Amino acid sequence: MSKTILLRKVTSYFLFYVAATLFFYFFVSAGLYPYSNSLANPYDMDNLLQYIYLPVIFSMLSLGVALLSQFFLLKIGGPYEERIYALSLLIFFGVYFLFALLILILSCSHSSFISALCLIPPFLLSSGEIALGIIRLIDSYKATKQDEEAIKKTLQK
Repeated sequence: MSKTILLRKVTSYFLFYVAATLFFYFFVSAGLYPYSNSLANPYDMDNLLQYIYLPVIFSMLSLGVALLSQFFLLKIGGPYEERIYALSLLIFFGVYFLFALLILILSCSHSSFISALCLIPPFLLSSGEIALGIIRLIDSYKATKQDEEAIKKTLQK
């Protein structure tokens, strides 16, 4: 593998995981806004713009960058790289799913509807990425098994 391909893969993975992290961070920070007691007037338009609307806009931009880097920049090279990618999706987004679940439990115990509402997009994204990771993991095992069978057939001839 040449240095340029390796550098492209590393930057693509880094961009994907950083953008996904920012997506979760901005949505969770918007969801936790009702718990901030440091503001004198929490329903002032400037405060709502700064702590609710801008994080949601930034999270949508981060989601766009994450999806762009995942579906257009990441080029999976083989079954073993696909297996590593699938496991990293499962671990990375599994942690975020559990983190969002913890915040959802806390927000439901304090009966904060806006926090639960802001956690719907992180739940959807993490559930989708976990499902994609499971599908890619199954496909990588199938591809590995087919490669092993093809090697056995060529060795038998």
